[in-house]
Amino acid sequence: MLKKLKVVALGLVTLSITACQQTTDDAEIIEAARAGYAAFQQGDMEAWAETQSSDVEWIAPKSLPYAGTYYGPQEVMDNVFAPILQLWPDFRVTDVDYKSSGNTVFITTKIFAGGAESDSIHVATIEDGKYVKFQIYDDGGFMMQSATTDEPQ
Repeated sequence: MLKKLKVVALGLVTLSITACQQTTDDAEIIEAARAGYAAFQQGDMEAWAETQSSDVEWIAPKSLPYAGTYYGPQEVMDNVFAPILQLWPDFRVTDVDYKSSGNTVFITTKIFAGGAESDSIHVATIEDGKYVKFQIYDDGGFMMQSATTDEPQ
């Protein structure tokens, strides 16, 4: 009985280690996700748009003035990025960690806005090396406390 338990335990440990190792596909998916953050952080919106599919779906939280679902890179720039820069001229996002599951990447981030910092998570779906869906889980309460008083236009 003890020998069988040892064999089962060893099998579970091996399975756990194997499941935690990233495959080449996982690495490629994460690199595609990183490329979007790198372009955004450099302020290169043309390069950022190239990381997005032409009909990428972006979902912004209901707790923020730019809440909604937007399609395509230009809609995201006009309806998400433009209001962000009006509300938080010092806005920046730092990507901290990436974890993938299939073609979905979970990105933990630090948001800097209005002189304050908050943790956040973003979820990206990557297909053929491009973002096809992106959902934001920012702390709306924090974000609005640090926003400028001018409403986005």
